[in-house]
Amino acid sequence: MIKIAEVCGESLNTRFYGASLKDYIMKRYSSRNKIILDFSNVKSMSQSFADQCFGMIVAEIGLNSFQKNFKIINIKADVGKMIKYVALKRAKKINNKSKNQKSHAAMA
Repeated sequence: MIKIAEVCGESLNTRFYGASLKDYIMKRYSSRNKIILDFSNVKSMSQSFADQCFGMIVAEIGLNSFQKNFKIINIKADVGKMIKYVALKRAKKINNKSKNQKSHAAMA
């Protein structure tokens, strides 16, 4: 279990700190084990932090793997919505990119 507030504090902001948490999480990631992310005592999260951490995890491993291998607990509703928003946005961006690459390949 990763206690987010103990690693990053109560207010999560900036891309720099988001990238740091992403690295911390991914060092512990294995597709064979579920990682529990405990958001106890986390009061706020900026969109830039959420995107740099959770959006980039989704970009790296995919939305399905993120949903399968991570469990989020004790999270405030607005923080949870922020993570969901950036994860879906990244997943959509990846889908659009792969569709464009396929259409370009078909044209060649």
